[in-house]
Amino acid sequence: MLRSRNLILIATALAVLLFSMQRMVSRKSVNPALSPTKLPAQGQRATAAPQRSPLHRSSNSVDWGKDFDASGEYFQFVAKAARSAVEGDGRAAFYVAKALRTCMVNTHLYQNSPDPESAFDATWAEQPNAPSWLVDKERKTFQSCEGFLKGDPFLDLPNRPGGYNSTNYWMDLAYSDGDPLALASHAGTAVAKSAMVMPPDKSAASIQEAQLDINEAAMSGDPGALFQIGRIISNGHGADPIQGFAVSLAACEMGYDCTTNNSDGPFAGCMAASMCAPGLSYADVVTKSVGPDGYATAYAQAQQLEDSLARGDMDTVLKFVKLMP
Repeated sequence: MLRSRNLILIATALAVLLFSMQRMVSRKSVNPALSPTKLPAQGQRATAAPQRSPLHRSSNSVDWGKDFDASGEYFQFVAKAARSAVEGDGRAAFYVAKALRTCMVNTHLYQNSPDPESAFDATWAEQPNAPSWLVDKERKTFQSCEGFLKGDPFLDLPNRPGGYNSTNYWMDLAYSDGDPLALASHAGTAVAKSAMVMPPDKSAASIQEAQLDINEAAMSGDPGALFQIGRIISNGHGADPIQGFAVSLAACEMGYDCTTNNSDGPFAGCMAASMCAPGLSYADVVTKSVGPDGYATAYAQAQQLEDSLARGDMDTVLKFVKLMP
């Protein structure tokens, strides 16, 4: 029971940390005139990324991100997406990994319980000081993940040593398939490690590896990957945070959902706590970070990046996504 209590406390701390990081952007900007207008529709996006193995090509025929967000029950989602993932759809593999990661704590805590729901209630009853928004969030997650406590979503897949329950397996599959979101995620992990735990020689090599992933993801023109790349750069890994904000703003203009409707977007923390300010936009985040003039510069650069992608001008695109050595 002590181990379960510690896991709950860790989950609480992580959620509060995410919430705190987002509180700084929870007030509406006083500069409404700076909110971006929609750019005219552009031509077909360039997708000239390096070719990977023909056995691993992401089809993206299904919007797995939308399916994931709309799913109230991850077991059935994983059962459907996993089949496409092993057949070469890297985006499906990416979201299988996300679903497994989302359900990891609940599966670990309650998989051996004869009555998981009662066990969940008892666990949180031992946390009387936990904020109500966190308890509600965890209850929703538990309900979305409950299917994993009753069955195996991978029964229809071929047998493999070690099975299919590893998040790393699916993320590695998405990465090997060249999925842009997986590339951006892999780059973010490499950059974080280089900044925190690596000696200088290995750090430089890690940054170079991250840059290759970022280049390939950016050249795909995938808006979700571009948004994540922008966040990596604006979080101190580029020459200028405005550079990163420009990349993320371009992603918003190209169709990435930069509103409070997107659980992976810039407002994940305040969404988890149900405390996002009404009408909050990503323009507010940028303006609060770099001021009105900085926002205007970032938005102008975002238009340049979007135009470069539309024209297939990859030399210019790669300048926008360059990491700081």
